[in-house]
Formats: sequence, structure tokens, C-alpha cells
Amino acid sequence: MPIILLFHKNYSGNYSYTFLRQNLIIFIYTGDFFSEPHSYEGTQIEEISQQEQYALATSAMTPIPQLLELLRITPVDIYWEAVRNICQQVVCSPDISSKLLLEILDIRSVDVHAAVASHPHISDEICERIAKFKEYRLRLLMLQNLNISPAFIEKSLYDKHVEVRQYALKIYQEKLAVNGNTSDFIIQYNEAINEHTPLPKLAELAKHKSVLIREAVAKNPRIIEAYSSPKSENYLERLAKDRNQFVQIAVANNINTPIHILEILAENYQYDHYEYICPPSDHKRKEHKVFIAAVKRLIQIAPTIASKYLANFIEPKFHNLDTIPFRLALLQHPAAPIEYLTQNLQKLRSFPWYELYVISQHPQVTTEILQILLQDAHRVVRASAKARLDQKLQPHLKIK
Repeated sequence: MPIILLFHKNYSGNYSYTFLRQNLIIFIYTGDFFSEPHSYEGTQIEEISQQEQYALATSAMTPIPQLLELLRITPVDIYWEAVRNICQQVVCSPDISSKLLLEILDIRSVDVHAAVASHPHISDEICERIAKFKEYRLRLLMLQNLNISPAFIEKSLYDKHVEVRQYALKIYQEKLAVNGNTSDFIIQYNEAINEHTPLPKLAELAKHKSVLIREAVAKNPRIIEAYSSPKSENYLERLAKDRNQFVQIAVANNINTPIHILEILAENYQYDHYEYICPPSDHKRKEHKVFIAAVKRLIQIAPTIASKYLANFIEPKFHNLDTIPFRLALLQHPAAPIEYLTQNLQKLRSFPWYELYVISQHPQVTTEILQILLQDAHRVVRASAKARLDQKLQPHLKIK
């Protein structure tokens, strides 16, 4: 993973090119590091030399307020020493006040935010500040803090990141169980996962604002009865059109989801390799997860129908390291779109040799494909194609 460095606007070093070549990402922060002045009445650090500043920045005896003052005027090398010192003091000092922790959060550093997120004096205001960081792992870290408030846990049930939502649900259930309490949210969630919940109630929960509850409804095998009942609205189909991709994935994975709804999901989220490797946003990646979940179910219950969607996935230009395992499994499956390859023989020249070998071993491989593979540059592919072609021609020779 790249290392992210943050420099103050006054930093004038000429290291950008070197850092980028070393897989470092550099952000120049153009604002002020602090939103309000600090009240520390100690040494006026502007009056001391850089050597003395370095000694202050690295000393465990330097109080945090003075380190915060030091960050205002220090050069970059001393700045990061002071930040490291602040992190260590936050981790090792459980008596730091919430007010001072809030001041520390003015430092734009993931490490600093992580240290504060684990501190016992965490408050709701601190949680709100840290939650503004896009890094979802910071929110997970706060949820692991035993001193986190129930209000923040409840709010995290609606987090946009799936891992945060699921972890918040886990600890929320645990805390309520320890205290022998419950809540409206947990009652509704339990109804959503219960196979004996009446259909009208499931229909009501399918409109809930919580993704966790709508997802639970989509996973409930009972919801399929709404589809089979002529008097009921097709709740499952409505969930398939849900605005959240994880609800749609739950619909695709429901063992009772009918084929036509799986087709709707596959058609709406056709795999586009360019968008997958160069996505304009994370939204596209989620859509591809819906496509893959729907097609996997179709492979299990309707391989012939699945074949028409798989042709898109095995295009040679869609080949990369991430897709190798799924492509190899797909090319060995009875639903592999061999007919599509027969109609597009020229595309075989763009497949890697190991995929061509798998294609040559497919039970439904055609003579036209094998004849193309006989001319391949790789001897393993040529040998496999020749052996398979001999097998196909042998019955005809016996008849003659």
C-alpha cells in the first residue's frame, strides 16, 4: 500500500518526484493545522534553535500542548518527530482530557486519529470528528473502544460501509444482551431474519431505511411466498431494484430467488472490464459484485441461461490477475460459452496458453476451435488440441 504523507503549506522542499517514485503519495495541506489557539503558557518556542526544537519534539517529557505549539513553526523533519511523540503520549496516557484530544485531532494524520479513536476518554464529539475521515477503519477502531457511547453504535448501524454496519450490529447485540435489554432496531432485525414472520410485516420491513434490515429481508427464504402469491406484491423483485447494492446481492444469493429476477440483476449490471479496472467511483465495483452473484446462481440452477452472460466475462481483453481463478473455473464449467468462441475464432489468439489448454479440454469444444488451437505457439496447447481432435475424429474413422 502507498504511504501517505501530509505537508504544511509552508513546506518548500523539493522531494515530490523522488517520493512518488518510492510509492509515496504526497498531499500539501493548504489550510491551517489548528482551528483555535492553544492555552499553553510555556516556553516561547519561536525563540529557540532548531536543535532545541528537535530535543523538545522527541522528548517524552514534553507536554502535548507544547508539542502542538511546536508544530506551528517547526520544519518538516522535526514536525513528524513531534507528531510521533504526540501519538505515543496519547497511547500511553489514559488521563488525557477529551478537550485536549479534540485539539490533537486538528493534526491531519491517520495515525493520530487512530490513537485518539482508541483512547478511553473518547466522546461523541470526538467520534463525529474522526468519522469525517473517509478511512472506514477508523470507524471500526472506534467501535472496538469499550468506552464508545451507545448513541454512536446506533448511528454506525446506518454507516455506508458494510464492514462498519455489520460490526456495529454485532457489538450492539452483545451490549444489549449483557444488559438484558432490547431496542426497536433489534426487534425489527430479528423479525427480518425470522422465517415465520408474516409476509405483510416483511413487506413493511423491506422499506426500512436500514440497509441491514432490508438485506436481512432479502435473505429471508419466506419472502419468495410473496412472489408466488397472486394477491401479494412481488417484494423480492422490488428488493432487486433496491438502491443499495448489498441488498441486491442478498437477493441474488437467496436460494428461492426465481430465474427471471436473477436475469434482471445480471442484465442491469453487465460486467464492463474497463470500468472495473478504472472505476469512476466505488459504486461500479459494487455493481460488478451484483453481476457476479447473479451469474453464479444462474450457473447453478440454469447453466444454459447463464452462458449468454458469461460470454461478456471471458472476453480476452478482460483478462487480468484478479480474474484468473474465476475465468479458469468458468472455462471448465458446462455453461462455458463455447458456442460464442466458435463464432469468434479470431479472439482465441488473444487468450493466454493455459486458458487455451482448458478450452481444448472442454467436453463441448468444437472441431473449429481445435483446428485453430493446432496452430498455437505453445506446444502444450497444440498437443492437447491434437489429442482432442483425434478423439473426435476416431468414431468417424471406425464407421468408415
